[in-house]
Amino acid sequence: MTHTSCPICRIRFTPAVASALAACPHCGKPLHTSANPKDVIGLRLFRPQDAPHPGPEAIAVSVALPDPANLRSGPGGHRAG
Repeated sequence: MTHTSCPICRIRFTPAVASALAACPHCGKPLHTSANPKDVIGLRLFRPQDAPHPGPEAIAVSVALPDPANLRSGPGGHRAG
């Protein structure tokens, strides 16, 4: 098993989190990967909620629909009604 960490920030990452990262979310430097667990002893575990910039959030949006009485009907362009 490989162990991924950022020696500059002194944090370590779980394999699932490390697979989604290209660089350290705190300092932006490349991550260090090691097969030796001794390399990550003493480093704090990074949790996704620790990220300095949260991801985008979904918002609800409402859209007004046109009045069906004003819609054109068919290719002739005649108004319904």
